[in-house]
Amino acid sequence: MMKAIRRYRAGNENIVIFKYLKSNSIDRGKYFIHYGYDAVRDIEDSIIGRFDSLEQAENILLQQRADVTKLNDMCTNCKTECAGTSETVWTNCVHKKYERERGRNDY
Repeated sequence: MMKAIRRYRAGNENIVIFKYLKSNSIDRGKYFIHYGYDAVRDIEDSIIGRFDSLEQAENILLQQRADVTKLNDMCTNCKTECAGTSETVWTNCVHKKYERERGRNDY
C-alpha cells in the first residue's frame, strides 16, 4: 500500500512522491519518486527511491528535473487533486466527506 505525499509537474510529465506503507515490506516507511505517473491507469514510466525522508526524495527530484512545479495536495484515495488549500483539501474531498458521514476520523 502506498500513500501519495506530493505531486509535481515537469513539462507534460506527472511526478508523484509516494510513501510506502505495506507492513511486511522492506520498503515500509520509505519514499519513492514515480515519474510519468498516470493516475487513471495507476502506472508510471519509472520509479526511483527507497529514500528515508521526503526531503531526500525532493532533493533528488529537483536535481533531475530543474523545471519541476509542485502542485496542490492530493486525495490519498482517488489520487486526484482536491480543491482548495491544504486547510480545505480534506473538507472538500468526497472520500473524506464519505468517511465523516460514517463517523470515521482516522483519515
